Amino acid sequence: VSKGVISGRQEYRIEYSEDVFEEFIRRYYSTQKIPYEIIINKEIEDKTVLEEYLSRLRNAKVIITIPEKGDKKELIELALKNASINLEENTTLIELQDKLNLPEYPKIIECFDISNLGYEHIVAGMTRFVDGRPDKSGYRKFMIRSTLGKQDDFMAMSEAIHRRYKRIKNERGEYPDLIILDGGLGQLNASLRALKSLGLKIPIIALAKENEEIYTPNDNTPMRFDKNSKMVLLLREIRDSVHRFVLSYNRKRREMKLREEFKGL
Repeated sequence: VSKGVISGRQEYRIEYSEDVFEEFIRRYYSTQKIPYEIIINKEIEDKTVLEEYLSRLRNAKVIITIPEKGDKKELIELALKNASINLEENTTLIELQDKLNLPEYPKIIECFDISNLGYEHIVAGMTRFVDGRPDKSGYRKFMIRSTLGKQDDFMAMSEAIHRRYKRIKNERGEYPDLIILDGGLGQLNASLRALKSLGLKIPIIALAKENEEIYTPNDNTPMRFDKNSKMVLLLREIRDSVHRFVLSYNRKRREMKLREEFKGL
């Protein structure tokens, strides 16, 4: 993989080596089911030899196709496009791991936000990203109980964190590689106390809205990065996703309450 700069932005591209490509095909299909036809996008010198080798492994004929047009050509182009997108996303997550000094590659990221519109409507939401993409099956909602009659974002965040990871701990589930909080030092410290009460140490940061500042444990001075960098844009996307999610949940709760009140009239 090589990195270049085009029109002021980074571009990642996959470079081709014929020997490496052929060896990859050999090794990959030594452990995978071999199909009748393998479609590739580059010429290889020993195509016939490779076909014979794969045919022997499969105990049936195998052909290698290099399409120049038609549906198979479009299939190759789509595969290359998807590979490029995945490479860019992985590179952004590697940068995130490096800049935040995370112990593990942040494959799984969970992000929390609080929404309060009056003392009676305090809820929390959590969105989950896997490999830099939303995993909507992993989104969660929380009706906050610890702040009834008062507005306390820190306590609300602490409750959501405690409930989420107590459940994962009890069910022996999979913890995220990074927790993101929509907020600042107050939300971060409250969440750290919640994790400590569970005996857990999970990498966690708080992302403040105003200047996209990143707060980390044991440091009152926020980290600042280029607001237009791919890393910060990804963090913003994750933070915005939970903001929309929890706000939508809050609105539905209020609408339900209003309908119930009208029924009682």
